Amino acid sequence: MELLINPPDSQPIFDQLIQQAAETHGWSHQPYDYKYYSEGFDGYWFIVVVDKEKDPSNNFVAGGALARWDAPNSPPLYGIGLFYTNEKYRGRGHGKLIFQKMMDIVGNDNCVLVSAFNMSQKYAEVFGFKEMPSYWHYGANVRPEMVKIPELSGEYCTKNWKNVDESLLNAYDLTICPRDRKKLMRTWFEQDQVYTRVAFDNTNHKIVGYCTIRVINLNRLSVAPFYAENEKVAARLLADVITDIPDFKSYECLLFLYPSINEKMESLINRFVGPDGYSIGYSTKKRNQFTKKLIESRDDVGIFGPDDAQYNETEARMLLNLAAAAYSLDATPCLQRTFTPAENQTLLTTFSVRCDFIGNPCAGYIVVSDVLQQITVVFRGTKTSSQLLLEGWTTLKPSADFYGMGLVNTYFRSGHEKTWQYVQDALSIPQYRNYDVYVTGHSLGGALAGLAAPRIVHDGLRQSHQIKVITFGEPRVGNLDFSHAYDQLVPYSFRVTHAIDIVPHLPACVKDLSYTPPAGSDGSMPCDPMSTNGGYHHALEVWYPGNMTVGSPYMICTGLPRDEDFSCSNAPKVDLDDTTLGVWDHRNYFGVEVPDFGKGGCDPTMTFKGPPTKTGVLSLVSSVFGRKRRAV
Repeated sequence: MELLINPPDSQPIFDQLIQQAAETHGWSHQPYDYKYYSEGFDGYWFIVVVDKEKDPSNNFVAGGALARWDAPNSPPLYGIGLFYTNEKYRGRGHGKLIFQKMMDIVGNDNCVLVSAFNMSQKYAEVFGFKEMPSYWHYGANVRPEMVKIPELSGEYCTKNWKNVDESLLNAYDLTICPRDRKKLMRTWFEQDQVYTRVAFDNTNHKIVGYCTIRVINLNRLSVAPFYAENEKVAARLLADVITDIPDFKSYECLLFLYPSINEKMESLINRFVGPDGYSIGYSTKKRNQFTKKLIESRDDVGIFGPDDAQYNETEARMLLNLAAAAYSLDATPCLQRTFTPAENQTLLTTFSVRCDFIGNPCAGYIVVSDVLQQITVVFRGTKTSSQLLLEGWTTLKPSADFYGMGLVNTYFRSGHEKTWQYVQDALSIPQYRNYDVYVTGHSLGGALAGLAAPRIVHDGLRQSHQIKVITFGEPRVGNLDFSHAYDQLVPYSFRVTHAIDIVPHLPACVKDLSYTPPAGSDGSMPCDPMSTNGGYHHALEVWYPGNMTVGSPYMICTGLPRDEDFSCSNAPKVDLDDTTLGVWDHRNYFGVEVPDFGKGGCDPTMTFKGPPTKTGVLSLVSSVFGRKRRAV
């Protein structure tokens, strides 16, 4: 017997392993999986024991595969798979030798494997794979000859993955898995006899799922990966991918592996084959087990849920206090007046860095609550008139790439880079790794929040469902491509706009020239939802058309164009020759003058005057930067 690591003739040995494992345990593989494992991951070890006295085509004794997966801002994750011993050689210690060799390579890093029900306890107690979700995965076996495509919803459509913007698909996948799987996904999809489609919502063109079915050994089909936002999406995906497969009904079976907490799976399968066309392998259930830390997927964690997809004004008012506090040298008074002592909101860090060559700062602070298991990142708004002018110089057109997510404003990008380290360090503290995250800011602070939030998800610091953003008076940060990527990465995000606040209209978007303003209107035109040349908002706008006192009406802007709803703040035409009220609306949210309110410690007894009477472009600078705190 001989133990080998990555032998030069690995493919024939690999083929023997997957064939034997399929015949005895039904494992789902193909010979080309060896290429996927060896090329798709950042490290790969195929460790086998062979019988040197036998023909190379029949010399497999035992084996296993170890892969290392690296991701930005995360320690490496190792994975063990295809751990199998030829039935003729079991009980002789070959498997134990291979497993120990793999664990020696792993060292003190985190490692995961998929365990069968009868082996789970042994892996936990003997080998230390003790971190695991509470649920199992079940296998469903569907008979292709009985499949009938059901009636499908017209709300969704699908595209072949090759015809989909890869950055958008990757952004969607980051809402499912906190580690960047872009390379792995592409390698998986590009294999032979693999069929993948991506689902879109026909209303907003947002990705809502994707599905892969591939041909595996023993004339079978396997469904993986398969993600969908609801059962209608899942049905559309499954039907369209099935239609892509030649001679679908000639295969022996269609295999699914799904989490037991997915209560819709059997309902979905029933729609295609009925109760007599499939079986569920409850006795052969499996689950992921980790040595150091459970890497959670959307199945495991959803700190923000459906309720968070709804705007909460009480929550917004609390975050406005925090955004106001960023204008003060000490945020503590605002924190004390906003939260109860029992919530234990503690100032974790403050930051102020030189934002440009004149010396204007980009600043903010971060607070944490162990009681609420929550971190809040707050960015400060524009401070000086020179800073406004610098923003103006670079806001005509988004031109700076933002990590493949689209183009953003150069000044905002620079400010983000100079403040990012503080955010990254706070969210990487081990004791806070599972805390949910709020991000907020007013004006420039809203723009910096709009860049920090998607990068938090992009870099794997949190999943999409662990982060929520509410900003106030936020300008347009990037272009249409960035808007799409942002909405995929940060689904719980709201831009609050006060009446005719001028800043959310800067920089100007490209107008839709196909639109004809009605006779007698002010001539306002909607943003072009297809142009990537100008600024374009991300996230859902919440528009207060009048004042913002308690009980004031507001609009949830879900109309078209998406994120630039023409029935909300974009409806009135912006008059740059008279910006007085637009500036006053920018400074005043929820009945307080935001910068002064923060500097005053969020004292609820403070009073503020109404809008000034001066008009014209020059009043913009004097109103935003030249006003002093009023006497109480």
